[in-house]
Amino acid sequence: MACKSLSDISVGQVAKNIQHRDYDSCFNPEISNQIFTKLVALDIELDPNYCLQISRKLNITKAVCKNVTTEHIKLLSNNCILSLTIGNIDKVKQVYQDDKENPIINIARLLEDVLGEESRQNLQYLDIQGNELFSYNWPKALGHMLPSLQTLIVCQRSFINDEFSQLCNSFPNLHKLDISDTNIGNLSGISNLKNLQKLCMMNLEFESYDDIKELFEVKSLRVLNISRDRKDFKPSLIMQYIQLKEVLPELRFLDCSGTNVDKESISTIQNSHPNLKKVAALCEPGKNFIVPEIKILNSIDLGSTLKCLEHYTTLKHDVFMSQCLHALFNFIKSSYHIDNEWIQYVYRAINTCSSDNVQIQGGACLSLIVKKSIKTMRPYEVALSRVVCKGSVAKTFYNASKPNSWDLTVLERKVVSLEVLKPIAYGIIVRDMCMINILNCKETLRILHRGMREEEVKQTMSDVDGTRDIHRRLTELRPEGRKWGVFFN
Repeated sequence: MACKSLSDISVGQVAKNIQHRDYDSCFNPEISNQIFTKLVALDIELDPNYCLQISRKLNITKAVCKNVTTEHIKLLSNNCILSLTIGNIDKVKQVYQDDKENPIINIARLLEDVLGEESRQNLQYLDIQGNELFSYNWPKALGHMLPSLQTLIVCQRSFINDEFSQLCNSFPNLHKLDISDTNIGNLSGISNLKNLQKLCMMNLEFESYDDIKELFEVKSLRVLNISRDRKDFKPSLIMQYIQLKEVLPELRFLDCSGTNVDKESISTIQNSHPNLKKVAALCEPGKNFIVPEIKILNSIDLGSTLKCLEHYTTLKHDVFMSQCLHALFNFIKSSYHIDNEWIQYVYRAINTCSSDNVQIQGGACLSLIVKKSIKTMRPYEVALSRVVCKGSVAKTFYNASKPNSWDLTVLERKVVSLEVLKPIAYGIIVRDMCMINILNCKETLRILHRGMREEEVKQTMSDVDGTRDIHRRLTELRPEGRKWGVFFN
């Protein structure tokens, strides 16, 4: 586990002090935002009056509420919020339903309670993605309430009748709009977004190119995402884009990964878009390509794969991250020279996304890097290899046919392949396996015995922090006077 910074420890302690009503200080916005994040993570119940008291001491400007509660609403109501993310609202759903018998949520009324008058006038970023149904004409209501909004994320939302057109008319100052995975089938009204610079509409499907024609009236657009990560959709949007023979004069970056894009398609777009500099075009293995004078992000070679992984890690897009990691694994497997900097790309991906595919693919990459380059790794890189055994590559050892079991044969082979590790690092890895219940004490001893001498085992298990109890239990398992190896014969 990575060491916590002094700032993180301090913020965590302040959050706990607030929980126990031992608190009487004021903080700047940066610290206040961190304190609020910690309070949300604690998932505690606070008296409403006490929440109001706390809210007057904090200066929260950025709030992420993954599971909205009445406490969160009280804490935010007296602050000037500039950025707000609203996640699951099950805990307050009944309060904001238009009708108790009807699951439709009055999002405008919810935001009125979360945001004070100052926040409403100054809010710049709003993320309300999700699949709950909102009251009819909700875009118009929010548009009147939030005049300064610049970024709006409404992924997975259902739009009824002319609600998308309402949205475009109600937020003239938008710079970024994300309508991915919605049911929008026509971009009518989007020409009203004169200041729009970034549009994400991943997994959207249109009947004909006429449905997207108005998009080309948004002359300020610089970034466009029309990628797809669903195999059940027909990847036709990129073809409709080309068929229109229209131009977005300021377009710099196009993301069309997962579509049926090819070299000829990108060349056609390049010829009509003079400012286009970069294209993300992650394709199935064997279908990747390069285009002169444009930077293509795909998995055609190792360098491009790492840049593509970095791009989708920033976007937290697990499907494409997993695809990049799979390609990276194959490049590592066939490489004679291993650059330990690759660890950083994989490590960021694993820390950013918790999906099983990313964890398994990332863990496999880390395991292979460690195996092939352990002799040249620096101490901190050896420390990063602990991630291999903490919830990532460990999943690859799970035996799905036997619930709650692990394929110890594969696991032992993997661990023994790390014999060149210095005893202290080897002990850390095995200790971590034991602590997350992949191994029991007896199995830990067997693997340790294969890679270390008895005195090294004793020294390692006593030197590595947090292993003293494990060492005691291991010692108790060994019959008195018998060698480690004899115990398993």
